[in-house]
Amino acid sequence: MALELIPIGTILAVLTNQVIKTAHAAKDVIERESFKVLSKHLFDIELVLKELQLQELNDSQAARLALESLETDVKRANNLVEKYKNRARFYLLVKCRHIVKEVQDVTRDIGRSLAALSLANTEVLSGISDQVNRLQNEMQRVEFEASQSQLQVFDKLNQGLKDQTLDQGFANDMLAEIAMAVGVPLEPSEISKELAELKIERLLLDVRWSEGAIKIGKHFNQGIRLTDLVFIL
Repeated sequence: MALELIPIGTILAVLTNQVIKTAHAAKDVIERESFKVLSKHLFDIELVLKELQLQELNDSQAARLALESLETDVKRANNLVEKYKNRARFYLLVKCRHIVKEVQDVTRDIGRSLAALSLANTEVLSGISDQVNRLQNEMQRVEFEASQSQLQVFDKLNQGLKDQTLDQGFANDMLAEIAMAVGVPLEPSEISKELAELKIERLLLDVRWSEGAIKIGKHFNQGIRLTDLVFIL
């Protein structure tokens, strides 16, 4: 059905439900502050959308396009949540820079779509205009960074590979540092669990590193390769 044939109230209701769903899911992503900030912004947007539901929303082409754009961006955010919410913690560390960039980009895009929706409904949102303007400005200017502790471990691991530091001691040291950086206890059972999850990730994605494979986790009786820890660098 064409967008213009759907009642604008229905579009708004569907979007509101999607925002609520994504906001709840985003706050539960493991150890990712960027997702928690995104969640907070989405809950704030929920209040804006509910205000539009209470008032008489302008049924204009501009309003429909703004709602459609916002819905598209929220779906992108939800896809990111689904993509990362159950990933292995070792995987999340290696992807930390990429993840925060993805969340930052989608947060800014949602802010731009919110600004367009606000412009299309200036009179309707007059009572909360300051709140909406502050929210969309904050979202469009948001900057996320991975934690310094995780970045340090990531950079050390990456540099070791570039320098071809592939001895057993380096491998075991990196395993311990990665575990501590992501909050995994240095217990054989916990390490084994994380490595098993990482092996699953390894099977699901293409490997870009094929040389210099060594066994890692000697003290944990695991057969994972050093390249398995950085296959997505």
